[in-house]
Amino acid sequence: MSGAVWLGLALAAGWFTWLLRRFQLYWDTGQGRIMTLGQSLRQAERAVADEKRRWETLSNQIKSARSQLEKVQRDEQELRQKLAAQGPTPTVEIVVTAEFPASSSESPWVANMVPRVNAPAGIVVPPPILLWAPDHPSAQARAKRIADETHCTVNDIRRLQQARR
Repeated sequence: MSGAVWLGLALAAGWFTWLLRRFQLYWDTGQGRIMTLGQSLRQAERAVADEKRRWETLSNQIKSARSQLEKVQRDEQELRQKLAAQGPTPTVEIVVTAEFPASSSESPWVANMVPRVNAPAGIVVPPPILLWAPDHPSAQARAKRIADETHCTVNDIRRLQQARR
């Protein structure tokens, strides 16, 4: 009998070792799942925190954009009121040297003047000048004569576009 008892004890010890090993495998599998779930939870929390920071950043940007918009609208309203108080801008003047051409072959030309480089201080640049001439060289000569009288230089001369024959 003592052999059967020893055999029973050996079988019980083997079975108990096998049982402990199974418990250990189940324990390790459960711990692995817990670690995986914990890691997934931390990643999700990180993503939520990132989204929350983005949301706060966007809400701050929206607030600053709205305040800038309100400031720009106030500035625009003030500018509109100032412009309305000033009235319309003055029209561009054209000095007319002669109301009618000296002959039927002449056509209207507009000359723009600029101050000379060595002109005396306080020279007032005349507005565009309307003059009559048959062709471009004649118009250039007349504009140069007027420019010499006003201490200016002819910037450009062009035929008046609205003129009809």
